[in-house]
Parts: sequence; structure tokens; C-alpha cells
Amino acid sequence: MTKIRKSTSKRITARKKYSVLKKVADHKRKLKKEIRKMKTGGVQKPIPKPVGIPNAFPGKAEMLEEYEHSEKRKEESAKSEKAMKKAMKDLPGGIV
Repeated sequence: MTKIRKSTSKRITARKKYSVLKKVADHKRKLKKEIRKMKTGGVQKPIPKPVGIPNAFPGKAEMLEEYEHSEKRKEESAKSEKAMKKAMKDLPGGIV
């Protein structure tokens, strides 16, 4: 198949080349600064809202108990998964 139009040259002036490099460096510097700020300030996770169950709702106490129990179960499973991952990482040869 024949080409219809010639490809444009990739030559650019030195002024444009160095101005682009400068902008790229500024952008990277800005990103690194933001990362440093986040590390020092500590990124805080949003606090989850408690379950909203009206006081007049029958069986509210049981529902709240069940919710707390499920939350504890989630925390325990997360801790056990974390411990398993750490144990697998510490094994010689990595994950098997």
C-alpha cells in the first residue's frame, strides 16, 4: 500500500524541548511534594457512620448486637489474613 502523505518531522526547537522538560520536572516535583505532605500529615480514613436504626424499631437491641458481632468478625478475619500474608512472606522462597 502506498503512503498518501509524508510523515511530519520530529524535530523541535531547543526552546520548546527544554520548556517541556522544565514543565515535566515541575510536575514531578509537585507530585512528590504532595506525597510527602500526605505521609507526614497521615492520610486518615473516613470514619464509618454507625448503623441508623430508629428507637421505635422492634428488636433494635438484637440488630445492634448482630451488627457489632459481624464487625468484630470482620476485624478478626482481617487480622488473621494479615498474619497469614506476613507468615507466607517470611517463608524462605516466598509464597508456596
